[in-house]
Amino acid sequence: MAGSEIQSVEVSFFVHATEDESRLVEAVNSFFSVSEPEVEALEGHFGNRISHVTYRITREGAARLFSRIGALLSGVETGAILGDRGRNIDERGALYLRFSKQELLAGRLVLAENDPIRVKLKPRGYLKGDPATFYAARLGRHTR
Repeated sequence: MAGSEIQSVEVSFFVHATEDESRLVEAVNSFFSVSEPEVEALEGHFGNRISHVTYRITREGAARLFSRIGALLSGVETGAILGDRGRNIDERGALYLRFSKQELLAGRLVLAENDPIRVKLKPRGYLKGDPATFYAARLGRHTR
């Protein structure tokens, strides 16, 4: 499997008091084929409830999720992600993606910066060579 070089995937997002937590969790569960998140209850600046929801996926599940994300990204999106290496790839080769919560609720995977669903893809072992080249080869530069 092409994604078997991915050790783990972490999907996380914040749910604010004005959002429907169960609806967001169900949408993420369904879209990414994951279940049983960790939910941490936090308190906002004005005392409002905020939840931090995190999924940790390893082994074959991480490989499947990586492949699914790659299949849903367009060549333009992949280029945008890999073009900003300093922001999206860390010094250990982990790739960070941010997707719109609202678009995900509508069944679409769209890159977003504000209040996103964050996805961290961690490669297995230390990457030799350029991490952007590693991800470009595995995500595939295709168009929808």
